[in-house]
Amino acid sequence: MTKESMLKEMFLLELGQADFKAIGRSRGFDPQTMASPQLMQHIFLSEQGVAAVLASLSEMEFLGLHLLNCVREEVGLEFFRKMYPDSTPRNPFYGTYTEQYKALFQQVKT
Repeated sequence: MTKESMLKEMFLLELGQADFKAIGRSRGFDPQTMASPQLMQHIFLSEQGVAAVLASLSEMEFLGLHLLNCVREEVGLEFFRKMYPDSTPRNPFYGTYTEQYKALFQQVKT
């Protein structure tokens, strides 16, 4: 799967308007860009705001992204447990998968 097709799938199927706004605010996009999923796809690949966003990451998040880039394959939520230890489930045998990992997923998404 190419970077462009993954990006298109993510923007059209997985992200909502709140996600577009969060991405746009963090990267300094204008409101018109954030209102259009198609325009966001194109601007997202630009370097606009990337330096500021990278500067806002913790050292653990920065290293985690570097490791993710080195892995070069799909990973599950388990990959992010070390980056966000406060969001991991207290009892892995209680609740559904979604209930157990909701806080971790929210941290990764943010």
